[in-house]
Amino acid sequence: MSRVKERLKQYKLDLEKQTQYKQGLPGSALDIVNTLLADLEEDEKKNGWIPAKEKPSEYGRYLVTFKQSKEVYIAEYGICQMPVTVLGQPLGCGWYSSTGYYYAEDSIVAWKPLPEHSYKEDKKHETD
Repeated sequence: MSRVKERLKQYKLDLEKQTQYKQGLPGSALDIVNTLLADLEEDEKKNGWIPAKEKPSEYGRYLVTFKQSKEVYIAEYGICQMPVTVLGQPLGCGWYSSTGYYYAEDSIVAWKPLPEHSYKEDKKHETD
């Protein structure tokens, strides 16, 4: 899916260079590309993944996808937190890797909340 999205983004850039109507006229190729990009983003949200540019409302741990190279993605825990300066001034929400604790803003593609802990230990069945 991401290759399609990347290709559409490239088409959008190419089409924007060729027209003075940056949003595209209704029915134009640029309008169609914009519609497809919006549809892809909506599909990602419906599948539970939220684009990284949309920050969570609460700081904490999330499941995130990291882009390792052009076509390799991995999912792991990530942390969205508000780093502060030495004087305690907030720098803004940032994404950090939970394994290496490095700033990972540029490599995170999407995130979603961790699933609710619904594990219930089964009672042991005793046999007579």
